[in-house]
Formats: sequence, C-alpha cells, structure tokens
Amino acid sequence: MDEWKSVLFSDGSRIALRGPDGHQCVYRRQNDRFAPCAIIKTVGYQGGFIMVWGGITCETRTDLVVFGTGSVNAQRYVEEVLQDHVVPFAPFIGDNFRLMHDNARCNTAKFVTQYLNAVGIQVLPWPARSPDLNPIEHIWDNLKRRVRARVPAPTTLGELKTVAVEERHNIAQSDIQDIMEGLPNRLQEVIRTRGGNTPY
Repeated sequence: MDEWKSVLFSDGSRIALRGPDGHQCVYRRQNDRFAPCAIIKTVGYQGGFIMVWGGITCETRTDLVVFGTGSVNAQRYVEEVLQDHVVPFAPFIGDNFRLMHDNARCNTAKFVTQYLNAVGIQVLPWPARSPDLNPIEHIWDNLKRRVRARVPAPTTLGELKTVAVEERHNIAQSDIQDIMEGLPNRLQEVIRTRGGNTPY
C-alpha cells in the first residue's frame, strides 16, 4: 500500500444530463415487448452530456476538470489536464509520484508522451481494456448516482457542470481511501481469474 500511495489514478468520464450513461436493462414478460410498462422514454443523446476528468490517491484528489465543447485530443489533454492539474499535483506526492492513465488515444499520443518525459512525470504501465483495475471507476459510478439523485435535477449543461463539481466535492475522502485499500484484493482477484471478469 505504501507504493500505491504514490500513484495518481486518473480517468475521464461522460455524465449525461438526462438518463443513465450507456445501456439500461428492461425486464419484461414474453408478450410485453411494446407494453407501456416495459418502455422507457428517452431523450436523444440524453439531452447532452459533459466530459470530465479527475484523479485520486489514498490521501487526496485533484479538482474535477470539466471540458468545454469538442473532443478531447492530445493537445487539450496536455493543456487542460496535465499542465494545470497533474504537474502541480506531483510535488505533493513526492519523488515516487506515478501517473496512472489508461490507454485512450489522447493519453498515449506521442505529443503527450514527449510532454510527460520533458516534465519528468513517470507513467504507471497499464494493460489495455482493464477498467475494473482502476479504482476511480467506482468514484465515477458514485458521482453519477449522486447527480441523478439530485433534487431538483439539473436541466441545463451549465447546471449539470455545477452539480457534478459539488457532488464530487461531497464524496468523502474516507470512501476513496476504502476503495484504494482494496487494491491488493482487486489484483489478487484478477490473478485468480487469469484476467477474466471480477466482482470489481
């Protein structure tokens, strides 16, 4: 755990204005396919969404970054995340600081790698397609649940941004620490299943 304490686990996520992100399961009887009780009304693109980025450690976290419009490419990742949040954060962790970011294209671009080398940030090697290994996924799930439970619910993307920042701040650091302290068990489970599905 002492070694894990020097790692900043980071990731980006999408928070929809209305409805859950991704697929939603509906259970119905065989002949109820089009019955009103088995249909969930949706809004195209869930009424819009925001893209966010954040990082966590056992003892602290970064600010929540809410991206403006447009896709997040390598240059935006460097300018809006690494320069403004990761580089200033690293000295608080110390000489053993490591950045964990996944293998998204904007994270692994040559431009990003060169920047990280230039500023002396070491990256923790990370296997592809392994979101269940990253403890921040639990924080995103917690955050989205809090946003969906908010009364009154946000009705605009501006309100969604404000609510997301507030609810991220309301997640207790002790909850994050509990998730982080489960890392050894998480890794043992991945080894036990030989890289297969885990309860994490």
